[in-house]
Amino acid sequence: MPEIDRTLRELVAATRYPPTPDVAAYVVAAIPQRRQRRLVVVALAAMAMLIALAIAFAVPPARSAILDWLGFGPIRIEHVSTLPPVPDSATLALGRAATLAEARRAMGFPILRLPREADGLFVDKPDGEVTLV
Repeated sequence: MPEIDRTLRELVAATRYPPTPDVAAYVVAAIPQRRQRRLVVVALAAMAMLIALAIAFAVPPARSAILDWLGFGPIRIEHVSTLPPVPDSATLALGRAATLAEARRAMGFPILRLPREADGLFVDKPDGEVTLV
């Protein structure tokens, strides 16, 4: 064993530390009883609300009503085996076809870049829309 290790071990064995005070008991004693009760009541109320919300979300009609109330009602996700046909982009009235540079000049907001998968870019200046296809 190196000399420094032996010296440190001897120092640790010879050193007496004072007992660690009970900090938790001191903190609890310092908080007024009234405040402690209020914290407990608030914590219990929050737990009861979370449990009630979890139970409500477990029941489909209640979940739908809550989502409708929050404004998520119209969103519906359907899993299908085949996708419906998509109309040609010319019939969608997306605006006029443009390059990225033309769209940047025409619009009043920054257009960072086109994703590599984009087939086209359309600009509808009156509505302020840029559509990537």
